[in-house]
Amino acid sequence: MAAIKDEKEDNKTGKMLALFDIMIHGHPLTKEQIATRFDVNARTANRYLAAIRQYLEEAKKEDGPRRELRYSREDRTYRIAEVENRFISKSELFAICKILLGGRTYSRKDLESLMNRLLQSAVLPEEQEEIKEFVKRELFDYLDPSHGKPDMDQLWEVAQAIKKHHVITFDYTKIGSAQGTPHRALPLGVVFSEYYFYVIALPFGDDKPDPTVDTRTYRLDRMSDVEETKIKWDVPYNKRFREGVFKNQTQYMFSGSIQHVAFLYTGRSIEAVMDRIPTARKVLQDDGSWLITAELKGEGILMWLLSQGSSVNVLAPTTLRERWLTEARKICEQPAADLKKLKRGH
Repeated sequence: MAAIKDEKEDNKTGKMLALFDIMIHGHPLTKEQIATRFDVNARTANRYLAAIRQYLEEAKKEDGPRRELRYSREDRTYRIAEVENRFISKSELFAICKILLGGRTYSRKDLESLMNRLLQSAVLPEEQEEIKEFVKRELFDYLDPSHGKPDMDQLWEVAQAIKKHHVITFDYTKIGSAQGTPHRALPLGVVFSEYYFYVIALPFGDDKPDPTVDTRTYRLDRMSDVEETKIKWDVPYNKRFREGVFKNQTQYMFSGSIQHVAFLYTGRSIEAVMDRIPTARKVLQDDGSWLITAELKGEGILMWLLSQGSSVNVLAPTTLRERWLTEARKICEQPAADLKKLKRGH
């Protein structure tokens, strides 16, 4: 008899846990739906709901998640409501999947695995299939990035060194080089931009940062054999690297000194300009053009300005304007080529 009683209790506990799992993800259920789904009568369904309500109240007293069991008279459903929203909705998760696809950081195999794990941990099985249906075509046509895949363990190792202010050693393979060369640097921050992870670091000498060199930007997938040393170097708080500020001021990860950039924009989407250059200020001119000014790091802005064709007119600084005009002339002077004589891959 005791074994039968224990089996019934286990069955009851299993049903209550399954009910809680459904409702904790925001799914409303009527009392009748609970009874039908778990093959119980209305009185037992009431007991399940009362137990859940009591558990949520006790959890709040213990400084746990603030949730409530709420009843809607409109459709006669019960649902667990987050007083403070702590779960990702299926619409948010769909957006995250689209961002991951658009970022083209991972190989298709790794990306599919990552998205599946996100779906399994955040939403119910029936919702997983719905989101998978939305992204499967894009995933089917997804092409792996040419750099392979970022080493997430290596990324985390760099992050830990940043936290502890420890110098790291690594080999770095520059563009066009066949093999890496040894480097030693104090990592200051990690940013993601234009398909890649980057490590911003101070080149380090024997016992201190190289005073003749500003911060350098290293692409994570070009770094190998990363090792954290025990050498510690504390950067003054007011000079600590701020990833958000760096990204706002830097285009295409070309670091360098700050320069005041000014140009006129006559294109169709001023919003796209402001999104590309978040530090920019805009002033509408009498002729309908926009005067754009911004404080930016490095020469990366030149790449974007050239991509805008005749929609921009660079005004300042003079050195940037001259480089912009020089590149434009080079484009115009490109010789024509006989396409039939060119070697083409298949």
